[in-house]
Amino acid sequence: MNFTFGTKRDNLIENPEFASGIVTGVLIGLAVGILIAPRSGKDLRNKIAGAVSKKSDELSDKWDDVKSEAKKELNAVKTNVSDSAEKAADKLDKYGNKVADKADDLANKADNKAEELADGTKSTIDKARDAFKVN
Repeated sequence: MNFTFGTKRDNLIENPEFASGIVTGVLIGLAVGILIAPRSGKDLRNKIAGAVSKKSDELSDKWDDVKSEAKKELNAVKTNVSDSAEKAADKLDKYGNKVADKADDLANKADNKAEELADGTKSTIDKARDAFKVN
């Protein structure tokens, strides 16, 4: 039996509404079959409640596992960030110490050069004074 009406798009099997109707019908049929199965309503309700309770417990256990893993990962991230911050602080201290040492070295060189210039200037002034002395 073929349900096509002209184009491939009109094919009922490939039509989303038709496919959705078939799936819906199958699900409703299964639900009705379960509900009218040769069990008492109480037994069926207990069975459904037990299955729901079991799935709920499984979901709760999985949720607890996910939370536990998330906490572990968060703690690992915190540790890594803390370690990285300490390493960065150490490098900054080392760099700061190097800069400070270099600044001290440059300051000492500047002081020495200033003393040399001052000594040279004093010597030149003394020589000029000696040269202009009138006896």
